[in-house]
Amino acid sequence: MKPKLPPDNNDRSSHKFEAKLKDRILFLPVTKYVLPTFLLAALLLTGVYLTMRFLTISENHFNGTCEVPASYQVNCLPDRQTTYEECTEIECCFDAMTKKCYHTVPSRYGYTKDSLNPNFLQPKQKISPFGSENKPVAVYIEKIAAEHIRINMTALQQLQKNEHDLKVENTKHSENAFQNFSTYSTMTIEVEDDSDLESLFSVTLRRGSELVMTTSKGPLIVTETYWEWNLFLGNSTVYGLNSAELNGTLHWIYNNEEGMIIPGFLGITNDGKGIGCYVDYKGPMEIEVLQSNLIILRGISALENLSINIFSGETPQHVTERFLMFWRNDHTATSTSTNLGLHICPEKLTAIEDVNDMIEQMENRGITWDSYCIHRKFYDTLDRVLDQDELALLANIQRVLTLKRRTILHHVSNLCSYGRNSLASELGHLSLLLESVHGPYVGVYEKERVVYPNWFDKLTHQKYDTEIERYFQASSTSKFLYLRDLWAKDDSNVSMDFPKLDYIPKGLYKLMSKGSIPIDLFSSTDRFHYKVHNYFAREFQAFIGKHAQSTEVELWTEKSNSGWVALRKILNRGIASGLLGKMPSAIYMCSVSFPADDDLCQRWYGIGVAFPYLLAVPENIPGGGWLSDGTSKYIARLLSLRAKLTSYQHSTITEYYSRGAPILVPTYFHYSDDVSLKYIENQFMWGDSILVGAVTLPNTFQVQMHIPGALPWRHIQGGGEVQPTGGISTSISVLAGEIITLLRPGHIIPVHETPGLTSTETRLSVFKLICNLACVDGNCHAEGKIYYSRDAFLHISANDTSIVLKSVFAKIKECSDQTKVLISFMEILGHESITHINLNTSFCDVDVIISTGN
Repeated sequence: MKPKLPPDNNDRSSHKFEAKLKDRILFLPVTKYVLPTFLLAALLLTGVYLTMRFLTISENHFNGTCEVPASYQVNCLPDRQTTYEECTEIECCFDAMTKKCYHTVPSRYGYTKDSLNPNFLQPKQKISPFGSENKPVAVYIEKIAAEHIRINMTALQQLQKNEHDLKVENTKHSENAFQNFSTYSTMTIEVEDDSDLESLFSVTLRRGSELVMTTSKGPLIVTETYWEWNLFLGNSTVYGLNSAELNGTLHWIYNNEEGMIIPGFLGITNDGKGIGCYVDYKGPMEIEVLQSNLIILRGISALENLSINIFSGETPQHVTERFLMFWRNDHTATSTSTNLGLHICPEKLTAIEDVNDMIEQMENRGITWDSYCIHRKFYDTLDRVLDQDELALLANIQRVLTLKRRTILHHVSNLCSYGRNSLASELGHLSLLLESVHGPYVGVYEKERVVYPNWFDKLTHQKYDTEIERYFQASSTSKFLYLRDLWAKDDSNVSMDFPKLDYIPKGLYKLMSKGSIPIDLFSSTDRFHYKVHNYFAREFQAFIGKHAQSTEVELWTEKSNSGWVALRKILNRGIASGLLGKMPSAIYMCSVSFPADDDLCQRWYGIGVAFPYLLAVPENIPGGGWLSDGTSKYIARLLSLRAKLTSYQHSTITEYYSRGAPILVPTYFHYSDDVSLKYIENQFMWGDSILVGAVTLPNTFQVQMHIPGALPWRHIQGGGEVQPTGGISTSISVLAGEIITLLRPGHIIPVHETPGLTSTETRLSVFKLICNLACVDGNCHAEGKIYYSRDAFLHISANDTSIVLKSVFAKIKECSDQTKVLISFMEILGHESITHINLNTSFCDVDVIISTGN
């Protein structure tokens, strides 16, 4: 047995030391007082935070929770720093971590149905979060068409003032839902307040059991100078506002510079269905799109009339068709090939010698161009009267251009010159101008004094009917106009006193104050012009639409806006316009008033291959004074590619006018089952047949692209194969003077091998067909359409054994001017080598079947 060892004195002393150290620590003042206080404070803050995060507010029939995910939180006091006390005083939720004051869900600030009139709504809370009185409103719902409803809302006070102009349709409790909303879907519209007068009013759109759109996720607030509502587009990818995918963005809507934004949205669900929305409101507006797709609408003026148009469709294409029908408003526009080539427009007065030099320069390089303007100030306003020297110059230039089969196309604005003729005085005498307290307001634009016609008054249209007819007679121009300066421009820098408003965001304040007329102007039709300012351009466009075809010009004025950022912005807007049923605006190439970087300029012409209307100052055309010889060659190459695809471009434009098919869209529009395509900035679909990859960054010669589908695409130039990437990206080379154009599997397009010097000459020249067969299990097929006009097209189909060309006419003699056009051959991509099949058939031959010999 081992003897038991005695205890170690050193161990005992160490234990005693540890005990004394613990006692000392425990009895320190910091430990006894400070640490417990800190812990209590932390617990208290945590408790407050958790309480506010998970608070449920209950009062009578109202139950609202603060347990709202961050991506659904709607600010109670937007654009304002708040404290916990300020937030809880207005009965909103406060997030102690983010210092955000947000609404409960459902919000306390909503409306319930009036007990006496089901069309009238009464505010649940008498006072808004901003401290103003909430006003009663009237709401009614109209079924416009099978896939289009309209929700109309107006302040009850305004309705009573204008009840002779506004008919409110009664809606019975049991008939709030529109059954059979779509003839090919189970879509229904219902108002979810038809049983309980205490329930908050909301509108919900469902597809079967799936929620597609609802207004129940946020507040409804209407005061004397402010209103707020919300739209939730459900589980969809949202596009709109002249932009790309919108989740988590903020926009201001005011018809002024960057504020020329369409307040519309297109949602594409994961199963490929479409939902569209257009907010029809004439006043200034802020639109915030949260990452959850919750759209918050804030109107910065009285709610005189708000209409929310909702479109449904089995596909996004069906929705864009509805948008086009909405914009067109019974005006039937058509496509023309006389202005698809480059439009050259100097910024200064041009001598006849300069015009002759420019024509020779373009012809030597074989570049297709169609139209010219003497200089953009020549007819800057429709009322302009030319002096003798200008008339002589116009006549000489018209003579030269006519010999070269070109035309003059003018740029006009909605302004009226002041002091040059009697029209301004006549309009003023009839109270048809925007006015200040001192009389008709005279502004300044580019050192010229101008006044502002009231385009909301139909009498203004009648006075200008004579002016525009005189204008066309004097200029001998075709009835096509480029519309510039669509918003009411004013360089006077007049200080503006905003009226007392509940809320105006800093960004909107800056936008409304920049380069436009004072907001306190008024007219014979409106007490305050700013309340209808968003429709100023639209009313002018409606007037022009009665007399001529037109397209608006995308302009930028600051030097900083002519770089790569501007290129991406222009491309983005062009793509987004198609989603809302709009045609891309005409765009200037590179810059307007100063030289652009050579790399930037040739890439700008690259995206211009797909745009319908291109403009350039003479300095930026091949051989122009701002371009190097190398860049001129690159641009000439790109313009040649664009000319070769003239018939395809004409077909996309005609199909847009005939059935609303968008010209430029994100790839996801056609491949909504591939979530990797939701939005990619540097690629887009041109029509439904060509995938374009564009360079939008400097010194770039590789483009990362997502190639959709399961079958190979083919380079239009050269026929090289590009395999689908299956949700990932691949790098595709693009040299200087090039743009990536890939032909979709199963599609056929026309290509002119030798373009003419004008677009019309090109369309009447021989062309070939390029075909990318889609082959599945040994069966191959492709088809395409080439439009003669709005009502007639050539349908082409091909398979392994034959090619069928079938002319479809809606009217007789649609092809009278095309009978000599020949289709030379079809070039079939996708075989071991490119296969050429001779056709040599007339463009207008009907029902031609050609065996391929396979």
